[in-house]
Amino acid sequence: MSLFQKKNKLLNDKTTLLRCGLFGAIAFFITSFCSMCSFLFPLHNRVDQNIFFTIGREMLEGKDVYTDLFDHKGTYTYLIHELAALFSTESMIGIFIFEVIFMFVYILFLYKIANLYLKPLPSVLVAVITSSLTSVTRCFLRGNNNEEFVYVLLVVSLYYMLRDDVASNKTLFLNGAFVAFALWYKFTLLGFWVGWVLVTYIPMLIKKDFKRFFRSVGFFLIGFIALTLPVFIYHLIKGNLYDFLYTYIYCNVFLYAKDLTLLQRIIKLYESLVRNFSENPILIIVMLCGIIGFFCNRKFIKKLSSRLCVLACFIIAYILIYFGGVWYDYYLLVIAPFAVFGVISIVDFILNIKAVSKFFYKNRIIVSVAIMIVVMVGTVVFSNCYPYLGKADEEFAQVKFSNKIDEISSAEGIDNPTLLNYGFIDQGFYLAADIRPINKYFCRVNIPKEALPEMYEEQNSLLKNKTVDFVVTRTTKKHIAAEYKHDILQSNYEFVCEAEDIYDNYRYGLWVRKK
Repeated sequence: MSLFQKKNKLLNDKTTLLRCGLFGAIAFFITSFCSMCSFLFPLHNRVDQNIFFTIGREMLEGKDVYTDLFDHKGTYTYLIHELAALFSTESMIGIFIFEVIFMFVYILFLYKIANLYLKPLPSVLVAVITSSLTSVTRCFLRGNNNEEFVYVLLVVSLYYMLRDDVASNKTLFLNGAFVAFALWYKFTLLGFWVGWVLVTYIPMLIKKDFKRFFRSVGFFLIGFIALTLPVFIYHLIKGNLYDFLYTYIYCNVFLYAKDLTLLQRIIKLYESLVRNFSENPILIIVMLCGIIGFFCNRKFIKKLSSRLCVLACFIIAYILIYFGGVWYDYYLLVIAPFAVFGVISIVDFILNIKAVSKFFYKNRIIVSVAIMIVVMVGTVVFSNCYPYLGKADEEFAQVKFSNKIDEISSAEGIDNPTLLNYGFIDQGFYLAADIRPINKYFCRVNIPKEALPEMYEEQNSLLKNKTVDFVVTRTTKKHIAAEYKHDILQSNYEFVCEAEDIYDNYRYGLWVRKK
């Protein structure tokens, strides 16, 4: 290696290190302000996030998910939260660490995708803008959604697809592992890889390249088995393989999803488009810019077949997310990274304006820093967490109720108070009060009564028998009076206090067992 080559390599290594440092700092900044798992917030007040963490920390105490505690997500969801609970059982700081790491990988591969079509500095800006846009969308919902971890894997797969590197042994193994992770994490997030499998393997069969086909399937299966086998070994060791399969497969397929005709599902898909546009207008517009600017011409991807393959993965992913007929605002998040194509198209269009391009490259450092500062300020201001930023701990219903439980327990000599999250999804009251659930259905998940009556019966039984010391209820302002007049609850428990979350429009009630 010549002296020039050594200097050039050293310069490239230094640039790469600085770039990774920048991406790490941005990942930390975005996650700090856009996820309520961060140190800037006393707790996370969303629902699924608290179910996952409650189960994760109970698993550290020896309880088994699906058997001792009920929820219907995949095993990897709870194993990650159990691992996070090792950092702290009193906060979600462990999840925050995972989020920062995943966000760094996300930004890095957004940069790699952009760098396939743009120069390095504009690619950095694309990565920063896209990661910020993703994190401030409505569907991000204050962090730690299942989708947040899986869309990072999607971006990695997307990068290798755009590089036309889908058939290398490494890529096949990675995608097999990603499919297994998504399958045993939350299988409705598999849509992108269903498309990936189709566009990867069908051409091989059409060409009758069977040798390549079976080799590719083999490496894919090795990756798939590498992350599937541990799940089954784990449940076999725990002795609850049946509970796992019943809860995760049967409950999701037959109890959670809606029973709809094909026409009704198509109508639901249309309705999801309308709702997603109303909830995330900027994200949808940027995605449309990507579809028009990236896939409708040959500028970025020359081969029509390659453009159609990527577009097919996007469409299949979207259809499979909403084909079950259920809509939640966070569902869209898993395909939000496709916005990178829109950002690339917009940045490319702007930089092709001669006057703008000349000004940008003449003042590239100053302009780039200014753009990143504006984006970071926008990230804070438009974050879903912004309404809760800087609030005193006591302003959160969870903390207020925790203090009241401590006060009543001390006054009445209750050494180990028990709690029931009654009639709604876990929203952090167990965590804030540092109380362990004593029953399997420690909260009510979104499965109707006729589909899972034992969940409702168990909660009502606890109230009838006055088994728990404290009960927390949730309702909207409009129905609060009716909620407080609930026969079982009012007969056996005395209303203590209420608290309100103005932003989410919820009102919570704390009740104590009557003597």
